Amino acid sequence: YEQIRSAVAIPGLPVCLVGLDAGFCPGRTGAPCQIFEDVALMRSLPNMAILEPADQASLDSLLREAAGRDGPSYLRLGEASLRPSEPLSASLRVGGGTILRVGEDITICACGIMVREALKAAEVLSQQDIRAEVIDCYSLQPFPSRLVLSSLQRTGCCVTAEEHFLSGGLFEIVSGLASREHPVPVQPVALQNDFGQSGAPQELREYYGLTAAQIVSAAVLAWTRRRR
Repeated sequence: YEQIRSAVAIPGLPVCLVGLDAGFCPGRTGAPCQIFEDVALMRSLPNMAILEPADQASLDSLLREAAGRDGPSYLRLGEASLRPSEPLSASLRVGGGTILRVGEDITICACGIMVREALKAAEVLSQQDIRAEVIDCYSLQPFPSRLVLSSLQRTGCCVTAEEHFLSGGLFEIVSGLASREHPVPVQPVALQNDFGQSGAPQELREYYGLTAAQIVSAAVLAWTRRRR
């Protein structure tokens, strides 16, 4: 971190840093190889762009964006970015976000591998007559504040979903935005500031509650707390 801060961030060099195996991606190698605090660390560096693709197509687009940026970037790559899949977002940019599903009852902000879990959760919520808006927050810094704020103003409540510690990541970004601009209930789905352990990546996500089912539960709670 000290080398990144001193040699890249302070002089503002156009360097693209790539963080591989973020979250539970390393699986059975255990806690020493699983990183959940990288976004928090990079957010503390001024002018550091932080990008987290939700699929392989997004990775291709964001890599070009980072490579062409006149300043430092951090590309956070987990399991989602390595999976071939149908692209979720067509055009990506630093500071952007994409509304993947339109809804009026609750906003679900997600990044990385949790984006597809958010879409699954939105489908379940629709069966309960809760219309969820899903936003792919692939640019964590700079953050698409206007896009998210506009959604919060329409829905009145929010869930954040991330494969990161509760502190320093997407939840803090969105809850901070809400508290400053438009206070609404924000419920997190994240790792509760506890290190991981050895196991298959998907089994670990289920154990720690990083699933569509947990997003549904958090969404129902946030929805019941919103102002009527």
